[in-house]
Amino acid sequence: MPTRKTRKLPFWAIKLKRFRLSKGLDQKQFAELLGLSVASIASYEQGLRMPKQSTMNKMHEVLGLDVYETFFNEKLEDFTCKK
Repeated sequence: MPTRKTRKLPFWAIKLKRFRLSKGLDQKQFAELLGLSVASIASYEQGLRMPKQSTMNKMHEVLGLDVYETFFNEKLEDFTCKK
């Protein structure tokens, strides 16, 4: 039986999903708050696309997400949200 290749998620994709879940938001709610599509949120959380800097800034403004800690610090320990 063939085995399915699994792809390792980027650290920032894992953190982004953890952040969303810690806020009690589903992907649709998260997308609406940011003015994005659910498909965009899903692609970020799957590590298929990295958000643009302007989207990262919007995440910071709207939700208090620490852009550096989420997207550039490779440590996966728990992190706190500013809001």
